[in-house]
Amino acid sequence: MNTLTKRNLLPIVLHRVVQDEVEEWEDINKNTFQEILYYMGSDFAILSPMGLIEGRGCLLTFDDGHLSDYEIVFPMLLKQNLKATFFIVVDNVGKKNYLSWSQIQEMQQQGMAIGSHSLSHKDMTKLSNENVIKEFKQSKLILEDKLGILISSFSYPYGKCNFRLHKMGLSSGYSFLCTSNHGVINSQNSVLPRNSIYANLDMNKIYKIMRPSNFQRLSWILEDSSKSFFKSALSEEGYRKFRIQISRIFK
Repeated sequence: MNTLTKRNLLPIVLHRVVQDEVEEWEDINKNTFQEILYYMGSDFAILSPMGLIEGRGCLLTFDDGHLSDYEIVFPMLLKQNLKATFFIVVDNVGKKNYLSWSQIQEMQQQGMAIGSHSLSHKDMTKLSNENVIKEFKQSKLILEDKLGILISSFSYPYGKCNFRLHKMGLSSGYSFLCTSNHGVINSQNSVLPRNSIYANLDMNKIYKIMRPSNFQRLSWILEDSSKSFFKSALSEEGYRKFRIQISRIFK
């Protein structure tokens, strides 16, 4: 079984896990997720409430707070004695197809780590400083109040971020700010990369992501350079289409 050392953590970001056919490009199906868990083995890491990276191997994270996190992902993790970090959009809690507060509380009580994915899931690069602080601080305070724990990690909506946001996020009390740039974690930095796994990747490509070669890491640098430009130049829908196309080139 392939694993990574504690000083070479592999951060993964997933979104929605579905039972059968995927509906969106960010989805994966249950069988693919099971393969990912098998490949992980028994090594995992989480972003703890105390602002530490605990564990080794794969840092498995989920964005958005989809209901599938509770109905599909959570039981599978418990069955294999694994843990993950779940980033919650506070305004979506309790809405149709999203997690409820009681579900999030149960997951946290069973050892899952919880972080903020903002208050309202806006593109924070386009917000005023006042509204950026609102997204950081209010989401943190609400999660802490509802769950009774510290919230020390944040993932950027759409992966859109910059130095201004990093500075404001750290000053808002977060220990970790999670991006969607590729890479591995070699030391405990505050701004963390994460590698996306989504619908149009077959298992051979997923294995390459989970055990990246030097060539794979170089391709990530090239891809991220392109992504940075197009994220700022395109609409969200336009960027999604671009993301699918560029993944076919660099994977």
